[in-house]
Amino acid sequence: MGPAMIAGAVLLRLDKLAQHGWIIPMHMSLPELQQLVLQDSPTNQWVDDWFVEYYRQNGRSDNLIKGLISSGRLAFWTPLIEQCGRAFESKDYGICVPSLWLVLDGVIAKLWHTKLRNKKERHKFFQRKIHESNPKSALGHMWNSVQVFIDQAFQDNVRPGRKYKRNLEMHGLSDPTTWGEAHCLRLLQSISTVVSLQSAMDRSRTEKTNPPSTG
Repeated sequence: MGPAMIAGAVLLRLDKLAQHGWIIPMHMSLPELQQLVLQDSPTNQWVDDWFVEYYRQNGRSDNLIKGLISSGRLAFWTPLIEQCGRAFESKDYGICVPSLWLVLDGVIAKLWHTKLRNKKERHKFFQRKIHESNPKSALGHMWNSVQVFIDQAFQDNVRPGRKYKRNLEMHGLSDPTTWGEAHCLRLLQSISTVVSLQSAMDRSRTEKTNPPSTG
């Protein structure tokens, strides 16, 4: 399989990975993505373990948190993110997880100006972003994977006894004693990806408004 085919196969599986509760970090290299998403029928636990190991290497988890703390787009939430960083280091995951959900919810509302809790409006928003980015492009596939992730996070009619996939912490249907490193990393990474997507949108808008001179 050539590089172009590998890249295409990776993109087509981003939504599958999102079903496991993970949005791809936009800084991850293609070989790393390939190792992750081209696995046959991975389990939720396998994906969680892969990301935990990935972020334990080369100080990646520290860099992820520091990047969020230093982001100007997240200035409003910086104190809370700093506290989450300390909680993460202390393995106080029960404190870290709900706080990060608050940050993610707030960041999406502020940056994207849409009511993601409204299923119809949420669908229209993501379809517009996917179309604007070209559905077959890398950015279009990224938007599609984020939609899959968010659709799980904001599921309708959440109630005890119903079968769910992932991301139930915010619904009060996930046992806090089961939250661990992967739960926190999943949310930290999601916040980072939301900010990165917003930056990509802003760059695209600037390029369309101020095209490079051909003279």
